Amino acid sequence: MLRHLCCIVAATTLASVALADGHRMECGGLTAVFNQHGKLIDLQKRGVSMLANATDGPAWTLSYKGGSIDSKAYQEPPLVTYGDGEMTFRWQAADLPSVICSVRPNDDNDGLAFSSSVENNTKFRLDDFRYPQEFRFKITSPEDYLIVVQNTRHETNLTPLKGLKKFEVMYPGFMSMQMSGFRLGQDALLFYTDDTTAQVKEHHYDSDGDILDYNVSHYIALRPDKFWEPDYSLVVCLLPNGDYNDMAHRYGKWARAQRWARKKFADKLALRPSMERILTDGLVRMDSLPAGKAFKQDKAHEPWHYIGDPKLNPSAIYEPYNDRLLQILLRHEKLYGVRPGWWLPMWSGSQFDSNFPVYFPLPDYMGDFEKFKNECERNGLTILPHVNVVQWAVFNFTPESQKRYQAEWEEITGYKEEPWHFRYVGKAKRPPRHLS
Repeated sequence: MLRHLCCIVAATTLASVALADGHRMECGGLTAVFNQHGKLIDLQKRGVSMLANATDGPAWTLSYKGGSIDSKAYQEPPLVTYGDGEMTFRWQAADLPSVICSVRPNDDNDGLAFSSSVENNTKFRLDDFRYPQEFRFKITSPEDYLIVVQNTRHETNLTPLKGLKKFEVMYPGFMSMQMSGFRLGQDALLFYTDDTTAQVKEHHYDSDGDILDYNVSHYIALRPDKFWEPDYSLVVCLLPNGDYNDMAHRYGKWARAQRWARKKFADKLALRPSMERILTDGLVRMDSLPAGKAFKQDKAHEPWHYIGDPKLNPSAIYEPYNDRLLQILLRHEKLYGVRPGWWLPMWSGSQFDSNFPVYFPLPDYMGDFEKFKNECERNGLTILPHVNVVQWAVFNFTPESQKRYQAEWEEITGYKEEPWHFRYVGKAKRPPRHLS
């Protein structure tokens, strides 16, 4: 059974019905209503409409560089099938993506799950997928609010829906939780993604008078002839008479059942002394490798290539980079008396994850990684090579901050022009001044 972008609604019974003008699926006190073109047009609680979605428009949207494709590009309505309590919409046409969206009970049988898959039959890369297309909530009271865990500042906050200013939150971001809760009149609607693999996605929020516009887009980076089928859900729970405590409790019910919650944090630290040290001395991100002009890209969406000519890339004089990096890490500890963890997004010698998922062998300009790793272990240095294509760093240096700390860079590296830049991304008890 497909498991993708899922919406879960509290329920005890399930019924799917094909109507003359569309389709619906009912679970307990909530009903999802679709038009005949597969677009979600309403969520109803006990027969009362909760959404102000447009009755026309696309059911979903796929975005790519310079444009987008949506469900209205298909001349025929989707093929709709029923079976095993699941309602499925299928869009298919020559030279267009094949898209499947289905609605079914969630695994706990207490709600609905909206699921999707995409096969890219085009000649270009598809970047983002948005389904359902929209959730437009009616703001019924000045006391209606939004709770986000976490926002762009990695904080939990309550925001009144009236007058809410447009904003977006990228998840997983900085390994953050993924929860949005809406208090609407006497009830609460909880959204969260039951994502255990750190898939990149964005939650979008906007307010237009008495309407809150909310949607989720998923970063898929789907090349031609490839298939996308994520193993996670966008979860929506209806909590009658609920508030932020009830929404937190419902989200926690799922979160506490995951593998990372099986042991207490204190027990994890006891098994990994280096983690406890990092809490004191901090976590440092290797910010760049090497200077930006050391790489070039032939065309959009193609991998970056390294420039090894010292005339075009002055940083090439520091090759092999792993040897140089080891010197810097050891010098840092000697100068400042701290031993942080080192997060290395560019350890494999590429810009970001352009060589994912094949990292070895490393390019010659990086040097012997096995030797580098062994020397780090011998000297008690904790390194975290970055190997997750969908979880990247969210902090970047600005030219102003680089100039501000230029003296400290020279002190650490021993060179005035250094291809490596670092930044503390964890709140340490005693970070050096140049990296705080």
